[in-house]
Amino acid sequence: MKRRDPKLSSLAAKPDGRTFSAPATRSLAAIRAFAGTMTMALLLGCSAPDSTLAQFSQVSSEEMLRAGFSDIQQIYIDEPKVADLAIAGLRGLRKIDPDVDIVRKSDLVSIRRGDNVAGFAHMPKDNDPYAWATIVSKLMDDGRKLSPKLGQARTEEIYTALFDSLATNLDPYSRYSGADEAQDNRASRDGFGGIGVTIVPHTDGVEITKVVSGLPADRAGLQRGDRILSINGHGISSFGLRRIARLLQGPVGRSVELAVRRKNNPASLQMSVPRTHITPQSVFYRLEEDVAVIEITSFNSETASSVAQSVFRARHQKGVNLRGLVLDLRDNPGGLLHQAVRIADLFIEQGRIVSTRGRHRDSLQYFDATPGDIANNLPMAVLLNGYSASAAEILAAALQDNKRAILIGTTSYGKGTVQTVLRMPNDGELVLTWARLYAPSGYSMNGLGVVPTICTTKKGSAEDLVQRALVAESSPSHQMLSIRRTYQKASVADRKLLTSYCPAAASRQGNIDLKVARMLLTVQKSYMRTIHLARTANGL
Repeated sequence: MKRRDPKLSSLAAKPDGRTFSAPATRSLAAIRAFAGTMTMALLLGCSAPDSTLAQFSQVSSEEMLRAGFSDIQQIYIDEPKVADLAIAGLRGLRKIDPDVDIVRKSDLVSIRRGDNVAGFAHMPKDNDPYAWATIVSKLMDDGRKLSPKLGQARTEEIYTALFDSLATNLDPYSRYSGADEAQDNRASRDGFGGIGVTIVPHTDGVEITKVVSGLPADRAGLQRGDRILSINGHGISSFGLRRIARLLQGPVGRSVELAVRRKNNPASLQMSVPRTHITPQSVFYRLEEDVAVIEITSFNSETASSVAQSVFRARHQKGVNLRGLVLDLRDNPGGLLHQAVRIADLFIEQGRIVSTRGRHRDSLQYFDATPGDIANNLPMAVLLNGYSASAAEILAAALQDNKRAILIGTTSYGKGTVQTVLRMPNDGELVLTWARLYAPSGYSMNGLGVVPTICTTKKGSAEDLVQRALVAESSPSHQMLSIRRTYQKASVADRKLLTSYCPAAASRQGNIDLKVARMLLTVQKSYMRTIHLARTANGL
C-alpha cells in the first residue's frame, strides 16, 4: 500500500505544491513538502470469527494502528513514547463501555471488564510501533468478545474512541477525523465536484435555497425554491442531508441526473447537470467609500487568488482614489499555511514571512517574500480578535513585522503550531502537530499570539485610540511590541504587563476596529506615524 501524503488542515506548509509518498517501510525521509495530493487507501474488511459481533477486522485495525503509531513516532513535534500512546488509546474504549479497564502491571498489559480478564499480552519495547499495533489490535479484539457494547460497536466508533483518547495525550490540536468528517474537511480545504447549490431538508427531498451564479446549476436553469425529488434515479425523500449532499457531489465533469419540482408546477422536470470543481468561498469583498475591505474567513486552496482578485477589482473600481486596504481576519480560525504565505507575498516586497521549526529535519523551513506588491504600497490595515488563529496570525505577523500593515483589534488566539494531516487506511485523517511557528522578528506565536499595533479594547472613541497611538515612541503600543518581540528575555514584570495590555477578545468590538482603520488609512501622515511604531520596536 502506498504511503499517505501529508496535508495541513489547520495549517499546510510548503507553498510550491510538491508532494511526497513514503515507501512501504513508512520512512518519512522522502518528505520534501506538506502540500500535495493525498494517496487513497482502502480499508480491508472481513467478518469477525464470532458471528455475534459487529463486523470488524483485526487485520484492518492493526493496519490503522501501525499507521497512527509510526506517524506519531516519526513526525510529532515532541518525541513520544509509543507505549504510553497505546495504553491511552486502549483506555479510550471506556467511552463505549465504561466497565472496560486497562491494567498495566510489570511487563503485562491486560484488558478487563469487571473481575473478568478478556485478554493480556507481554509489553514490547516502549517505542516499537509495529509490535504495539499488533498488541493493541489483539486486546481490542479480546475486549470485544467479552464486552457486549464493544462487540456491537461499529468499526469507526472504535477507531474514534481509540484515536481521540490517544490524540488527547498529545496536544489540543492533534486529533482524529473519521472517513465522513475527513471528506468534509478535504472539501473545505481543496474543494469538491459539485453543481453549485445550497440545500435544506424538505419532505419531498431537499429544497434549493441558493443557486451560485455562473456555476452548472445556474446554467442548467435551476432556481431558488426548486425541490430535488430524485438523484440519478433514486428517490431521496427518506435520505439525510449529508447523504443527499454526497450524491450531488462526485467526479468533476460527470453529470448528475435530477428530477426537480418547481413551485406551482406539479410536473417534475428532468435535468442533467454536469459537476464542476467548487471551493467554498472564503473571501468577501466590499468597498466602503474610498477603502477596500477584504474579509477572509478561512484559508483554503483558493484564498490567495481570491484576495488578489479583490485587490485588482478595488483598484479597477476606484483607481487613484483608492486610499487603502483592510484585511479583516477577525474570527478567522486559520487554514492552509501556504495560502497565508502567498497572501503575505502579494504585498511584501522582500524579507521573511514565517519560519517553522520542529523535531523532524524537514520541519525546519523558511518562507521569504519575492519582489512585487500588487497594491503598489497602498496603506493597509489588518483587523484581529481573539478568534484570529494559526494562518491568520501568520499573515498578520508577517505584515506587521515587515512594516506593511497596521494591526488593529485585540491580541490574537496564539495558535503558533503547524499541523500535518495524514490520510489513514480507512480514508479518515490523523492530524498531528508538526512544528512551531516563528514571526519574522523571531518570536514564537504559540501561546501569546500577535499583539496589535492599536488595541481597541481600551475605553474611548476611535479618535481617542488613534491619538494615543500617534505619540510614537512613548506610546504603550511601541513598548508592548518591543516586549513581545523579546518575550523570552523579558522580565516577569514586563511579561505581566504585556499579557494584561490587550487580552484576546472574542467580540468584534462593534465597528470601532474598522473606524480606526479608516481614520489611519485615509490620512497619510497618521498612517506613517503608526507604521513607525512597528518599525522602531526592537530596532526593526
